[in-house]
Amino acid sequence: MADTRRLLSIAHRGGNHINLLHRAQEIGADYVEADVRLHGGRLEVRHLKTMRWLPLLYDRHPWRIAPGWTKRLLFPDLLGVIDPAMGLMIDLKGDHDELPSAIIEAIRASATDRRIIVCGQNWRLVDPFVGEDGVRAMHSIGRASQLDAFLRGDRKTEGISIHMPLLSKDVVAALRARAPLIVTWPVNSHEALRHVVDCGVDGVTTDSLEILQAVVAGAPGVDAAVATARPGSGPTRSP
Repeated sequence: MADTRRLLSIAHRGGNHINLLHRAQEIGADYVEADVRLHGGRLEVRHLKTMRWLPLLYDRHPWRIAPGWTKRLLFPDLLGVIDPAMGLMIDLKGDHDELPSAIIEAIRASATDRRIIVCGQNWRLVDPFVGEDGVRAMHSIGRASQLDAFLRGDRKTEGISIHMPLLSKDVVAALRARAPLIVTWPVNSHEALRHVVDCGVDGVTTDSLEILQAVVAGAPGVDAAVATARPGSGPTRSP
């Protein structure tokens, strides 16, 4: 029987910048990912971190410094400009205990029926979203120690987002017993795409607009059907 898994297409950090958001929407991605953190009482959309007392922002991957005094995209504003038909994947950043409740409040206030995934490597912040109406809570696994901890534990999850270097068929099989949806990042080449499809994942997160377009269009080894995957439903297999 043919493998007809639906593969989710996710634009990595596509919600962090309005121009990338528009490109992902034009391509037809299932989701755009946005990094959201609580800073100064506001939900800011950015991957860059603050540099303590200096008015600068920085990132390590890749290393860069940016001015911290320019206007920052706020999460409620992102909800206001993103197409309601576009799914949103929220990557939780930082360690503020108030972050989950602030995001839940903003989502409820937006009063839009959109597909939302919340993920993060700080599992303590992801847990409050499990069972939240209209949201799929996914626990991110970025290191071998996190993978071991998840497989040894009994944490409830609605999906897993796993770093691609950790991926294998055996790992996906082990996760499949615990998670209804498995996506991986970053998938930035056709070789990587073929590898993760062969491993059996349900979705890919990519920085590459070319790979994003290939997944949406149905690249070799990728079923052309595109998932809509609302919370509570997942990719399906048919004979």
